Amino acid sequence: LRVVYRPGMGHLTEFALEIGAFSLRYFQDYYGIAYPGKKMDLIALPDFAAGAMENLGAVTFREMLLLVDPAKASHIELERIADVVAHEIAHMWFGDLVTMSWWNGLWLNEAFATYAEIACVAAFRPEWDRWTSFGVYRSAAMSVDALHSTRPIEFPVISPSDADGMFDVLTYEKGASILRMLEQYLGEEKFRDGVRHYLTKHAYGNSETTDLFESLEEVSGEPVAEMMNGWVFTGGFPLISASAEPGGISLSQEAFTYLPDGPKTTWLVPVLWRGVDGAGTNGRSLLGRVDAVSVPSGDSPVVVNAGGHGFYRVRYDAELAQRLQPVFASLPPIERYGILNDTWSAVLSGAIGVEAFMSLLQSMTAERDPNVWSAAITGLSALNHIADADARPGLQSLVQRIAEPALADLGWESKDGESAQVAQLRGSLISTLGVLGAHQPTRDAAAALVGKAVDGALAPDVAAAVITVAARSGDAALWDRYNETRKTASPLETIRCLQALTGFEDPALRQRTLDLVLSDQVRSQDSPFAFVRMCADQVNGPHAWAALRDHWDTYSAKIPSNIVGRMLDGLTQRTEPGLSAEITAFFTARPIPQAGKSIEQKLELLSVNQRLRDRESARLITVLTTA
Repeated sequence: LRVVYRPGMGHLTEFALEIGAFSLRYFQDYYGIAYPGKKMDLIALPDFAAGAMENLGAVTFREMLLLVDPAKASHIELERIADVVAHEIAHMWFGDLVTMSWWNGLWLNEAFATYAEIACVAAFRPEWDRWTSFGVYRSAAMSVDALHSTRPIEFPVISPSDADGMFDVLTYEKGASILRMLEQYLGEEKFRDGVRHYLTKHAYGNSETTDLFESLEEVSGEPVAEMMNGWVFTGGFPLISASAEPGGISLSQEAFTYLPDGPKTTWLVPVLWRGVDGAGTNGRSLLGRVDAVSVPSGDSPVVVNAGGHGFYRVRYDAELAQRLQPVFASLPPIERYGILNDTWSAVLSGAIGVEAFMSLLQSMTAERDPNVWSAAITGLSALNHIADADARPGLQSLVQRIAEPALADLGWESKDGESAQVAQLRGSLISTLGVLGAHQPTRDAAAALVGKAVDGALAPDVAAAVITVAARSGDAALWDRYNETRKTASPLETIRCLQALTGFEDPALRQRTLDLVLSDQVRSQDSPFAFVRMCADQVNGPHAWAALRDHWDTYSAKIPSNIVGRMLDGLTQRTEPGLSAEITAFFTARPIPQAGKSIEQKLELLSVNQRLRDRESARLITVLTTA
């Protein structure tokens, strides 16, 4: 096992070797098959359009996804590298030893490798609680799959552009999520044995989706193909409605969509549920063979989607929601995350008003899990985008009220023995207070610490947050320092400084950043992601869009084709008067074949956010006054 790197970067290889060795041992044991190669080279490339590529025995990576100093990397940055290395090594079996017959089966490779990377990293660093943080990835897939313009995980591939369009969250994150859902329903051992059967039967050959389902069905004795065909060959996912009935609850389903008049699809849904206070029973139900199922629970609080691994949303009726309220804080983080995220999604769809989400935010002062906080921040960030100028101070005040006590409890300095999650949350709270909350004491503290942050003299999660927050009111000297550091730092720190440059709010410095990312001074593989970040920014977004619009023809022609569609992610929040219509008209007139359906999906999501602004922005002041 070797890491191959440019001269001078050998000191950044230790972590990759550690996770690489662990992954090789883990997957040999999990798959029950020896590694099918004779050596493994992990190769760091300075210019590489993809994130990584699983060539047998010679995996190629972007430098920032392989080379790292763990002492200077934030938890999220380190987790990302572990994920990518594990993902590519998982492919040595699922993708290389057995390969899909044609591109329509791409998910067989990518979804399973994504599932496997999480399982491997969860074993590599159990304290990272990786399956809980995977819930955030699952939600990203749901946000696309709730659109009318979604697509099935697997569909016929006729042209290269069809294949290009499959490299998205539906193939990777949705595919991995439904595999995790199936694994939890069948049981981990039966699922693993089915995978072993599949790989052994098809080793050094090609396979179809049906081959995997046949192996899992043969080993488990469960109707896997009948259950999973709907999840793979049909777009979308269900909303499970839970209603109180005498002695228990009733579960029913409908398709969840953000916009009205969605499909009438139903699925065979493997639902796991449990009583919370010990009085109720725990179990599983296969919803879909009948219109509704009854779950015996007495009068106890019940969590539907127990464990949080189902690829569906849950809507509790008023009585069941009231039962859950007193025990909400005692639920596992993944279940708290799910309830909060489901509530925000209901707001986004227009099923409920923003008050229900605001009510749940009151519990955040005592919340100490970074994943649950990420669900809150997602909703607050969206509200910040739709808030009128007179409502924004109230929203900033709300952010300060819920985040400041949590940060005060954690403090700015790390403590001996604290978990990676605590360190991650500290950084997240600093960023949230300084950017979303416009909290002046936090901004002042970041300005005072930014020198140490750039020099690597602060804890990594705090350093990353300080660099981000300090940029907001930073001057030309700080801009220059970030830019110079970007040119000479490690690959990871280079990207961190580039991202920070997108946050300068001074008009002259904002223009310098735009000129920089449009120039050849930033690698073409990196500059589109600077645009993603800048276009999504509440202050800088309209200006970034104008620059992208004015330079689209020349700029889009020089960046990697597989990134063009992803570059537009940041535009989905641009609902300022007139902008959503302008963006929609611009890209309607400029088809991007290699982006597949992603452009259509981004424009629909922009429409969803525009409808949110139309419904809620005028009410925000009143709602914030009572929150």
